[in-house]
Amino acid sequence: MEPTDTTYPDNEPDLNSHRESESFEPPQRDFDEADPAIDRPTYRLHSPAAVAFASFLGGPLPGCILLALNYFKLSRTSAGVQAIFLGLVATALEGLLFITLPEQFRFFVPMSSHLGMVFLARTLQGRIYNTHLHEGGEKASGWIAAGLGVGSVLVVIAGVVAWAIVNSEYLAARVHFGPDEEIIYADGATEAEARKLGKLLQDKGYFNGVGAKTVRITRDGNQAVVEFVLQKDAWNDPLITKHFEQLKPQFSKDIFDGRPVQIRLNDQHMQTHKSI
Repeated sequence: MEPTDTTYPDNEPDLNSHRESESFEPPQRDFDEADPAIDRPTYRLHSPAAVAFASFLGGPLPGCILLALNYFKLSRTSAGVQAIFLGLVATALEGLLFITLPEQFRFFVPMSSHLGMVFLARTLQGRIYNTHLHEGGEKASGWIAAGLGVGSVLVVIAGVVAWAIVNSEYLAARVHFGPDEEIIYADGATEAEARKLGKLLQDKGYFNGVGAKTVRITRDGNQAVVEFVLQKDAWNDPLITKHFEQLKPQFSKDIFDGRPVQIRLNDQHMQTHKSI
């Protein structure tokens, strides 16, 4: 038997060549370029710089509000609520430190708060914001940051004014006789009477430059009222009350032109616990 000739004619198609010619190659896409019709975010985010600017103007709260607005736009409601809560706590802590720290250290409170907000904004949302811009998103208006910052300042000022009105002694005139020694005069009492009383208390050793001491003088009809702020329960000490009792005739003669004098022993909140 002769071998079968398996040679194809010259015009027979080459199947392998046909497969190669019909091989599918997907279109290439440059992923470095975002498709604005598909990928561009429809919302605007506040930049970390805007957060820092708002906190510089008005403290931690406005900066945290901007962080919260960003989280809300990203549908991260829980994180937004936490940011607002953090702003409230940080603002309260800042105020507490500003009141309780010695005056020479108070400058560091707002400065430290601002630097903390700068770090917080970059840490929490720096990468989020950069990704937003890379995807074609836009930044929110800086006027919102400025408005929140200024608005926060106005709220704080209004609160301070209201607090001062309620605590009217802080608006009263006063004379200082040492770093923490003062006489407040109000309701008809004069500066001259305050200065004479302060000089007398210095001579008596009450104003001695040691510790904080506050005295307030007022008028109650024809009667002069002298109020001393004492430590808790000091008004119950018989020796202390006797000492102040002995001062009344001299106060009347040397300070108040012979008018009757009432001495009141008060606590730190100017609440009277004993009258002499």
